[in-house]
Amino acid sequence: MKALPRSSASTRWFILGVLATLAAISISNAMAGNGIGAVFNIGRANRVDKISRLVGSAPTTAMLRVTNSGGGPALDLRVAAGKAPLKVLSRTRVKNLNVDLLDGIDSTGFLAFDGKAVDSDKLDGLDSTEFLASGGKAVDSDLLDGVDSTGFLLVGGTAANSNQLGGLPPASYQLHSAIHLVAGTAITVVAASDNVAVANCAASEVAIAGGVRWDVGGPVAGLTIGFEGPSARLDGTIGAWRVQGHNGTASSRMLTAYALCIDR
Repeated sequence: MKALPRSSASTRWFILGVLATLAAISISNAMAGNGIGAVFNIGRANRVDKISRLVGSAPTTAMLRVTNSGGGPALDLRVAAGKAPLKVLSRTRVKNLNVDLLDGIDSTGFLAFDGKAVDSDKLDGLDSTEFLASGGKAVDSDLLDGVDSTGFLLVGGTAANSNQLGGLPPASYQLHSAIHLVAGTAITVVAASDNVAVANCAASEVAIAGGVRWDVGGPVAGLTIGFEGPSARLDGTIGAWRVQGHNGTASSRMLTAYALCIDR
């Protein structure tokens, strides 16, 4: 074999060194879990900007299972805000994953937006025949509080006991003549003095009220009433109305007492 020149041998060893260095760097990156084709290292951060696929054919078992026997979740998917964390290509319902319940009730437990309730023709559980139709007449429409019209007094009618007072007939009460007003004799009350006026009922009557009047058209300063009230007879009945007046003016005035009398 023909020997290489010394310069060619040096070049050869340089090239071999560069290749060895590159291989070492690639192996180091692969072992670190970075880059395409790198090893997936458990318990370490692995970075790659390409999709990683696990491809196989397992008819009855899953291709990937993640088990966390601690208190945390088995899978943590993180994406940018507004992005879906998971993508699937099947519309088949996944047990314990699909959200098809509202307050624990399946969609079949709710009325569809264009559906009709079974009892939609009822009000408070009652059929329409239980209610009075518009323009209808109730069976007891001629009753008031369950009482027929004959149970009430007609307009202009007379009650059966209309001649009674407190359930008693007129014979149970004593009849009296009409109440009348009796004016007593006017008396003079001189200036700056007092005097008494009296209105007497007949002996067969009693006074039930009374009044007083000065001989002026209205209230006058200085004319006052010091006392006004009933006056009793010796038998204790009220037979008169007694008034005491005071004249505080500079001239004499006339004072009259009145009694409202009725048969006793």
